[in-house]
Amino acid sequence: MGMENNHTLSGEAEIDEVFMGRKNKNRHKDKKVEKCQRRSYKEKVPVFGILEKSGKVIAKVV
Repeated sequence: MGMENNHTLSGEAEIDEVFMGRKNKNRHKDKKVEKCQRRSYKEKVPVFGILEKSGKVIAKVV
């Protein structure tokens, strides 16, 4: 792939994921996702994050 970074974490870490993007109902009429139900992730971007207890953070768009 493109720019690969190998980060090493040590000790305890917390992991979380989130889907970033606007709600379909708040979009302009011409930008709404067709046939989208309330909680659809069709147009959202998944982001994965790791937080080391010492404060180091790694976040990646999946």
